[in-house]
Amino acid sequence: MSEIIIRPAEPRDFEAVQEIQRTGQLLSCLDPNCDTVILMEDVKVHAAHPNGIFGVAEAYGQVVGFVYGEKLTGAWVLASYFATRPDYRGSDVHVKLGAWFIDQAKNRGAKHIFLYADADNKKLINYYNRFGFFAGGTYVEMIKEI
Repeated sequence: MSEIIIRPAEPRDFEAVQEIQRTGQLLSCLDPNCDTVILMEDVKVHAAHPNGIFGVAEAYGQVVGFVYGEKLTGAWVLASYFATRPDYRGSDVHVKLGAWFIDQAKNRGAKHIFLYADADNKKLINYYNRFGFFAGGTYVEMIKEI
């Protein structure tokens, strides 16, 4: 595989980001039944968000992955989406996207990054643990069946 370049997302990337979402699974949704998809308009909104951190991974001039999150109040950043094209899974695209995202968060004054992971998805939790994330336990998710 070619060298992976990580850079800020640009309007020309929106179509490729949407295609990655359609053909792959978001890393935060490894469950094949996951229905979390950013629609094209949402991609445009995220890119324009002043606190957004939106980057793409590029190989051979094509977008092969992306990451999105946003700086919240204080020293917190929410990592919302990580995804790659299926043919780039198992490569180091996620590692490079994650490192880029962390650098961008630090440059914006963040001291903490948080994300959400399904407690039953051990594969995903183990993946995030390898990158230094740990179960915070700061909040309790409250759910009401209706």
